[in-house]
Formats: sequence, structure tokens, C-alpha cells
Amino acid sequence: MQLRYFIFLLIFSTSLFSQQKKWETLQVQIAQEKDWGKKAILTADLAADFRFIDIKKSYQLANEAIEMSENSKNMESQIKTHIFCTKVFKKADSISQMINSGNEALKLSQKLNNKILLGLSWHNKGFVEMNLYESDLAMQYFFKSLELLESSKEYVTISKNYYYIYGLYAEKGELDKEIKYANSCIEFAEKSMDPETLCLAYQAIGTVFSDQYEKTSKPEMWQKSVKAFEKSLAIFNENSEQIVSQNQFGIVSLNLANLYISQERPLQKDKILFYTKSAIENAKKNNDIIIQVNALQILSDLAKKEKNDSKAEKHLLQAKDLVEKNTFKDEYLNSSVYYSLANFYEEKKKPNEALFFYKKYIDYFSKLNDHRKKSNIRILEAKFQTQKKEEQLQLLTQKNRLQESLIYLYLAMAILAILGSVFLYRSNKFKLKFEKQKSIVLETQKEEAELLTKLKEEENARIEAENRLIVTQKEQMQKQLLAGALQIEHKNELLQSLKEKFNQEKFTDKAQLKLHQILQSEMQIDNNLDQVKNDLQDINPEFFKKLNEKSGQKLTTLDLKYCAAIHSNLNTKQIAMLFSVEPESVRMSKYRIKQKLNLGKNDDLEDYLKTIR
Repeated sequence: MQLRYFIFLLIFSTSLFSQQKKWETLQVQIAQEKDWGKKAILTADLAADFRFIDIKKSYQLANEAIEMSENSKNMESQIKTHIFCTKVFKKADSISQMINSGNEALKLSQKLNNKILLGLSWHNKGFVEMNLYESDLAMQYFFKSLELLESSKEYVTISKNYYYIYGLYAEKGELDKEIKYANSCIEFAEKSMDPETLCLAYQAIGTVFSDQYEKTSKPEMWQKSVKAFEKSLAIFNENSEQIVSQNQFGIVSLNLANLYISQERPLQKDKILFYTKSAIENAKKNNDIIIQVNALQILSDLAKKEKNDSKAEKHLLQAKDLVEKNTFKDEYLNSSVYYSLANFYEEKKKPNEALFFYKKYIDYFSKLNDHRKKSNIRILEAKFQTQKKEEQLQLLTQKNRLQESLIYLYLAMAILAILGSVFLYRSNKFKLKFEKQKSIVLETQKEEAELLTKLKEEENARIEAENRLIVTQKEQMQKQLLAGALQIEHKNELLQSLKEKFNQEKFTDKAQLKLHQILQSEMQIDNNLDQVKNDLQDINPEFFKKLNEKSGQKLTTLDLKYCAAIHSNLNTKQIAMLFSVEPESVRMSKYRIKQKLNLGKNDDLEDYLKTIR
């Protein structure tokens, strides 16, 4: 039987002996610190350490720390203070303050938008929900904390997140997920190199192997569990002065004793006695009644296995004396002891004693249920009060915003009233001026209308002049084409005469073929130019107008001629022959025309000119 009762108690226990030096250091630092924000954090840290020794003092220090942090106006100080104090309020059973500190730390972290502090606050919020028995919500918050801290060096908090998640899955009995998150707990505990975190992580993995052993009865699982628990004890023994949770030693020792008592063949009595007595000695040092009682119950079970009833009874009665002398009545622990005694006497056929302790068991079990009911009611009440406060705060915030809006509205109305008065004054002042200028404006409008008419007439005259110019340019081009045609006709006659003469002369076949090709090429070019002439005659005068508009009147007459030739699908060579220039000159002209038409680098001049009709 693993000590499930302790899964979430381990991390919250402390020892007067191991902490004395730290308390003294903190008290000196608090006295010397002048910054209220830092003083608040130190005070909250001290309060958290005191919570298992003197809860009244711890609670007082926690409230003082919160007041200091609020006075400091330092958000980081407030966040860290609330995180420390959450655990104090949990121990003090002040549920509403625990919830409030959890909420405040998270709200301030979200406002500050610090990833690390936000991760720590989500971890703290998960702790709150876990203690409110909201397991699913707690797990969700632990995962949020992991998401924020995964790339940080907050290895201790990351390991604790995984430890809590492992524990929550252990309560649900989901063994596969227990294994997964216990291994993650070990991984980050080893990165942290923190002895206490390592002890806790190996205790977790040991419990997982023990659960596997209970489920499968495989000896290797039992051996792995023993090895993990022994590793936890070894780390504790090497670093006991640095470990706050001194009861970890007792809990792991009892888990080992449980493992050995589960192995009946052979029954390793020496191991069981060694680990139970070690647990009792450690528990006495730390005044831990729970571990002492559980150790005595294990010793009683051992005595039963040895058929030593008197010793078994003795250990159970010792456990009874411990719980009855304890000033703090733990209903669960008392009911457990009385139930064990009732079962023992029932087995030994002692009905009077069995009935006596069974009644005590029923009494404490009823008290335990009452306590749980009251606790649940207090939790619900605390949740309700917290929600009510949040709603009131939200309502107050909305009210303040509304009041601010009303103030701004009234201010705006006052400003508008002043501006209205000024406007009326100025409008009256300008009204006379307006009437005075009205006649001037009318006269000006008349002049503008006359001027506009004149401008329109001038514009029409300009357009007519442009059209005449275009017609003139077209006629000039036609004349040039006609002159070119006559020249071409003369050239053709000359070429035909040369052709006939060359036919009479004796040349090689290859030379005759070459000359024939040249003559044919020249005659073909002439035919193409005839076609160009016809095409140019069909060009719409609007073509030139649109080009001038596009270029902003930058195109020369020669440029327009080039454009007309390109529009008629003449290639560079044909245009060069038409204008009696070199092809390179044609290419340069094309580049100039493209710039004047403001065409882009990737725009093609030929394609653009073909789009103009």
C-alpha cells in the first residue's frame, strides 16, 4: 500500500532544524532592506517558511507582506508576494484569501506580461484549484505553466508541475500517464540539481513502479521501485541540511517498508524494521504524528504475519495513544487507527473491544465526513464570495468608466457651447462681410464664365490646329512615301536590267544563285513598302493626338513618323530603309519614344502602339 495520503503533502512540510539558519538570514535581510517591494518578498518568504511551525505568526507576516507590496506599487513584488502567501493562506485554512492571492498574482502577471512570472502564477493558480478539488482545472493550469516556462531555466517549478500532474493522474488510476509525467518530473529535477526536488521526483517514480508491480506482479517492477526509493533516501542523506521537507525521508522509508512487507517469500523482516524505525526516528525529530502512526501500523502488520498478536496489539495501541495525545485532531488518522483496532479485536474474537473501537471509528469517520462537508461548504462560500467581489469590482470599474465618460461628455458639451458662442459671434461678424463680398463674387463669377467661354473657344481652335497639323504631317509622310516609291520604281528597273544582263553573262551556278537571291530580296522589300504606304494612309488622325497626350507634347514630328511606321508592323530594317538611316538609329529612336511615352521597363513599345486606334 503506497502512502497516497501524502502525495500532495510532501512539498509543504518543513523542519524547524533545517530552516532555523534561513529564518535568521531572512530576518536580518528584512531589517536591513529599505526597498518596500523587496522587503515584502522577503517577508512573504519568511511567512511561507513559518507556516508549519507557527501558523498564527505566519498568517500575520503574510498579511503584512501583502500590505507592504501594495504600498510599494511594484507589480513584480506584488506577484511574488501573493505566490508565497497563497501557501500560507492554504495552511491557515483561509480559503477566500488563498483564492484571492492566486487570482491577484495571475491578474498582475497578465497585466505585466512577463512570461516567467506568468508561468509561476499559472503554477500557483493550479495549486489553488488542486486544493479546491478542481482536478481538471488544476491540470489545465499546470500545463499552461509548462507552456510558458518550457524554454526557461525554472527547472524546479517545471518539475513540480510535472509532479502535480503525475499525482492527479495517479488519483485517477491512469498508469500510462503516471509513468509519462513522473519521468518528465525526474528529467527536470535532474536539470535543477535541487536536492529536495530530486528527492521528490525519485519518490514519484518509485511510486509509479510500485503501482506497476501491484498491477502486473512483475518482480522487475518491484526492484525498480526499491531502487528509486533508495535513490531518493540517498539524495536526502547527502543533502539533509538543504532540504526543507524533512518528512520526505519518513515517507520514502515507509514506502520501502511497504514494498518489503508485500514480499512474503522470503519476508525480509530486517529491512522492514530498519525502514519503519528510521521513519519513526525522523518523524519524532520533526514532530510528525502521521508518519509515526503509519509506521506503527506497518509494525503491527509485521507482527501479525509473525503470529505475534501481543506485539501487533501493542503497536496499534501505541498508535492510538499518539493520535489521542495529539492536540490537533486529524479525523482521517484517528478513524484509521480505530478501524485497525476494531478489525484486530474482531479477528481475535473480542467483541467488546471490537465494538468499542468500531464505535470510535464510526464517530471519527462521521466527524471526517462532517469536516469534509464543512470544508466543501467553505470552499463553495469562498468561491461565491470571491466571484461576488470580482463582480462588484467589475461593476465598480464599469461605474467609474461611466462616470469618466459622463465627465468627458459634460466637458465636451461645455466646449461645444463655447465653440457655438464663438461661432455665432464670428458668423454675425462675417455675415456683413459676406454680403459685401457677395456682389464681388457674382461679378467675379460672371468674369469667370466669360473667361471660360473664351478658353473653350481657344481650346477648340487649338484642337482644330492640331488636327490640321496632323493632316499636314500625314500628307507630308505620303509625299515622302511617294518620292520613296518613285525611287524604288527606278531602282526596280535598274535591278531588272542588271538581272537580264547578268543572265547573259557566264557566272558559276553558285554566284548566279546568290545574285538571284539578292535581287528577289530587294524586290520583296519594295513590295512590303507598298503595303506600308497603304497602311499609313489608313491611320486615324486620332492616333497622333493620343500619342501627344500620352507624352505631354514631347514627341517630335520624326518621332510620330517612327510611331506610324511601327504601328504599320514595319520591322527595324524596313524602317531604316524607309527613312534612309541605320538600324541602330532606329533602335535608339524607339528607346527615346518609349521614355517620352512614360512606358515601364517591362512594357513593349510595339505592343503599346498596336493598342492605339
